[in-house]
Amino acid sequence: PTIEWLKPKDFPPIDWSKGQVWPLDITREKMEIMVEEGYDGSGKDLLHYSCLADRKLGQYGKTIMLGTMPYKLPEG
Repeated sequence: PTIEWLKPKDFPPIDWSKGQVWPLDITREKMEIMVEEGYDGSGKDLLHYSCLADRKLGQYGKTIMLGTMPYKLPEG
């Protein structure tokens, strides 16, 4: 597989005074699902949208980082 870097135009419009917040394990597919489900990059409900995208991608039970805290996603 090849690596395709995310470009600024791939993300939703940005409010430069606030910035955007994305999970560390972001991929193009995950970002697209999060945006389709309503995530706007603000950081509000980040865990909800991140877990929703992970479920749709079939990534149950993996461990992610929330800031400096590891968080294990729910199984199934």
